[in-house]
Amino acid sequence: MTYINHNQLKLSYKGERDWIEQIGGPVCVRDSNGNFHNMFFIPPQMYYIDIPPSGGLLKTHFHKADAKPTGTEGVDFVRETLGGFCVDLFQNSHPLADAMICAVDSKVDNKQFTCQRLAYDSDTNWGSPKAAVHFLTGGSKNECKEVATFNTTTGELTFATTFTNVTVGDMILISTKGWADSSVTTQPAVGTTISRSKAFRSPWCYMDLADAKTVCAARGSGFHLLMNHEWWDIAVWCILNGYVPLGNNDGSLGPSIPPRDYEVNSVEFLIDPIARQQNNTYNRSLTGTGGPRTGHNLSLSGIFDLNGNIWEWVDGLFLNNGIIYVSRKPNAVYPTDYINTGLAIGNGGIVVSGQTIKSIRKENILLKHGIPHESAVNSSEYNYDRIYYDVTNIRGARRGGSWSNASEAGIFTLYLHYASSSRHSHIGFRSSLVL
Repeated sequence: MTYINHNQLKLSYKGERDWIEQIGGPVCVRDSNGNFHNMFFIPPQMYYIDIPPSGGLLKTHFHKADAKPTGTEGVDFVRETLGGFCVDLFQNSHPLADAMICAVDSKVDNKQFTCQRLAYDSDTNWGSPKAAVHFLTGGSKNECKEVATFNTTTGELTFATTFTNVTVGDMILISTKGWADSSVTTQPAVGTTISRSKAFRSPWCYMDLADAKTVCAARGSGFHLLMNHEWWDIAVWCILNGYVPLGNNDGSLGPSIPPRDYEVNSVEFLIDPIARQQNNTYNRSLTGTGGPRTGHNLSLSGIFDLNGNIWEWVDGLFLNNGIIYVSRKPNAVYPTDYINTGLAIGNGGIVVSGQTIKSIRKENILLKHGIPHESAVNSSEYNYDRIYYDVTNIRGARRGGSWSNASEAGIFTLYLHYASSSRHSHIGFRSSLVL
C-alpha cells in the first residue's frame, strides 16, 4: 500500500485538476493533521480526482479524464508490428461488475453499517448485482461476506451474519459480480449481454468457451474471443523484448496471504471479494491491480494479467483425440472452420503432459500457434511454463494459468486438458478486435 500526503495531490476544490498516475495498488491519503482518512485505488490508466472542501472524510471519487493519454485505450504495438488486431488490456468482466474502496462512515452493529462513498459513485449501478465486502483493515481484516441489502442513497450496508469487529474508519473493498442470482455458479442468460475490459473489476468467470465467444462477439463488428495465435503473438513480443510479465500465481491460499506473484512476493494484487466470499481460500484478484510489472510491456499501457489470476479461453485451437485442429478465423465454428493438421499433440512421445516447454513446433501449418515441439522435466527455455493435454475426446484451449498454479502459470503455458464446456471460478476470457 502507498501512503501520500493530501498536498501531494496538487489539486483543489475550485475545479483545478491534474493527472495522477498509478503507483501500484491502493493509496491512502493523509490530511493536514496527519490522519489517514480515506483509501482509494487508481487503476492502470490516468484519472483526475475532485477534492471536496476541507473537513471530514475525503469524499474522493473518480471520473474518466476528458482525454486519456496516448496508449491507454488500445495496444499500439499489436497494430503496428504484429498487424491486424487489438487486444483488451484486462480480463473481461460482466457489464454490471464494479468495485470501490472506502471507509466505514457510521455503525449500527457488526452487521449493519454505512459507507458514504457508496452514495457518491454515480458511475456504478449498485441497484441489482450481488455484492461482497472484504475488510482491508481493523478488527475484521480479511473477513469477507456477501451484502444482503444496501441503500444507494445513504450508503447503508446490511449483512445476514456479523463481522468480528467493525469500527468507523475501517477500510473496506466492495465488489459486485454483475448479476443478481445469489448462486456463484449460475450465469445470467448470455443472449446479447456483452463483456467489457476495465481495471479494478471482478473477472467474469464460470464461462464456458461458447458463452465467452458469444459475449465477446456481442460487443460489435470485429470483436471476438482472443484467439490462440493472437495470444502467441503477444508472447513472442515478450520474448523479443526480453521481458516476461509477473502475475497473480503464488498458489498460496487465503485469507491471510494476499494475491501475489510466485517469484516476486512483493508484487501484490487486490483480492476479488466475490471469489473470497465464495470460498475464503480463493485468491483470485481484481483485474489489473498488480501494477506495471504485471503488464506485458512493463508499463501502464500494457496488457495485464496474462500470467495467472484466471485461465483464459482462447479460440482457434482444439484437440480431437490428441490431433491438433487450428483456425485463424475470428469466431470460427468447430470443426467447419478448422484445419485438421493430422499432427498429434504428443509429437511422437517427446511432448509429455505436465512437463515444461522446451521448444515450439515449426511446421508451416502450426506456425504462430505456439504449440510445443518438445517438453522436459525442468526446462527454462520458456520460463518453466508448461503444457497440459488429454488425448481423449475433444479438448478446448486455455492460456496463462490461475492464482493457484504457482510456477506452472505463465504467458507461455498451454492447457488442453478439459472439454470446452468446462466452467469454474478460475476460468475466464478476454476479447480482441480485428482492425
